[in-house]
Amino acid sequence: MQIREDFPNGQYPLRIEETELDLHAFHQSLDKNRNEILEWKDHQQQAFDDERARWEAAGQAVFQEDAFEAASDDDRDLPPDCMAVNSPMPGSIWKIQVEPGQEVKPGDCLVIVESMKMEINVNAEEAGVVQNVFCQTGNPVKADQLLVSVRKTQT
Repeated sequence: MQIREDFPNGQYPLRIEETELDLHAFHQSLDKNRNEILEWKDHQQQAFDDERARWEAAGQAVFQEDAFEAASDDDRDLPPDCMAVNSPMPGSIWKIQVEPGQEVKPGDCLVIVESMKMEINVNAEEAGVVQNVFCQTGNPVKADQLLVSVRKTQT
């Protein structure tokens, strides 16, 4: 169970060994160990079926997207001199690059959203000072969800 918890977070050390595959010897080994392999495969399938049953009993067998409720932008009253910086697509917050009070200029990366194995930089469009950060690292976000507010710098 510890490996299952650690592996997705990159915390389980993998051992990688360089070697060569002798295909003929591999097939001989499969033939020699056929009965043990079939017994193990049966055991593996039973363990998988048992785990699926535990998922179903715990209500975890089906993903329901509506279980995540993004913070409503309507609940955030931004002052007229503040810009809303929204997520360009659904994903999760990979990294927050700014904090309230920090000055930013056009093109500065404010937040990095991870979506479909890609990192998308969400950049400031105008110069200003970060007023609020409305997201947290690791949290899911919906497209157009408010991430950061920036008070425009008077020019």
